[in-house]
Amino acid sequence: MYTTLETGNILATPNGTLATSPDSGFSMNRSEIVTAASTVTSNLQANRAGEIYVDQAVGSLLSKLESLSILDNALVIFSMDHGQAAKDTLYEGGTRVALFARYPGVIPAGGVVDFPVSNVDLAPTIFEAAGVTIPFAVDGVSWWSAVTSNDPSAATSARICIVSEIETDRAVVCPSMGIKYIYRQSTVAGSNDYPFSNDTQQLYNLTADPTEQVNLVNETDYGSLLTLSLIHISEPTRPLY
Repeated sequence: MYTTLETGNILATPNGTLATSPDSGFSMNRSEIVTAASTVTSNLQANRAGEIYVDQAVGSLLSKLESLSILDNALVIFSMDHGQAAKDTLYEGGTRVALFARYPGVIPAGGVVDFPVSNVDLAPTIFEAAGVTIPFAVDGVSWWSAVTSNDPSAATSARICIVSEIETDRAVVCPSMGIKYIYRQSTVAGSNDYPFSNDTQQLYNLTADPTEQVNLVNETDYGSLLTLSLIHISEPTRPLY
């Protein structure tokens, strides 16, 4: 794992070393990205370079769409692939990601919605945006009507919980009830940031304990919530929406 930028390896690629710095089409080339990232402490430079790279890439894409005069007639959806902390885990720091959607004149600018969505919702959302009726069952639910009307109840008010997984581990989070249940089967060592990360069963009250520090799985007061979580974990294909 690299914790700092390899500033002397700007020309390296998976297929060998380039003769000159590539003109990638981004607003900034590799050397410029390294220079921009060097303003933070050394242990953060690799992460900052990645952030700048993504920002430049997205900016270049939007600029190209604008140059083709189709930017304002295009639905642009941006999502991270994992959270900013607790990567490769099912804790909130690893499963909660940023999601943005832009479509001027259709999606109200500056709108914020707080209902829970999942990546399985992207397909039905895009189909609805395109006016296409899906001829088969899908796991997700479209949030298109909710964001275009800025009314969460338009499509997602019935959603109870969202199931997530990584390798052999499973989790279900029920935002409306403020709980999260994790069933851990992997042999990967736990994290010092989460005291109960080695426990097979974990139940957290995200309202009172947003950093998931207190495992409530053995607390009798949470028995009914644990039962609900187990139902969703054991039957991940049942309607959760």
